[in-house]
Amino acid sequence: EMLEGLDRAVVWTRFRNRAEFVAKRIEEHFPWTEALLITGATSEKRTAHDLRRFKESSEKPLVAVCVYGTISEGINELVAASDVFFLDWTTVKDVAQAADRCDRPPQTRQVRCVTLYAKGTIDEVAIDREAGKVRPLRALLRDPKAYEFLEEKRD
Repeated sequence: EMLEGLDRAVVWTRFRNRAEFVAKRIEEHFPWTEALLITGATSEKRTAHDLRRFKESSEKPLVAVCVYGTISEGINELVAASDVFFLDWTTVKDVAQAADRCDRPPQTRQVRCVTLYAKGTIDEVAIDREAGKVRPLRALLRDPKAYEFLEEKRD
């Protein structure tokens, strides 16, 4: 549901197996969308090819599924043209970095940071530099135990 209406999106995760799982689920649930998997196991040539495809126009919406710290070249251009989704346990530094990318000319689009703390929990914020603030978009808490876990994590 978070990907509907987006032309380009970047999904970040910390683990390769999670990235592979997310890419597979995206293509299963959004058949009109193609997931480009960019992990430490992706060859340099394949990464360059996928980054080029991501920047060019395409018939289908594209989602780049990336693992933290596995690519350096081209990532600023990649992020500058897209929304950003963070998965797993993000740090304050991760969110600050997303806000910084949002503030670089010509990138002025809103950046969304999504944190999945536990199964059934989603905490989503929008970082909008033009408005000068971070505002919550939604918090979906479906499982009472997950809510308790979320509160512990925030304390």
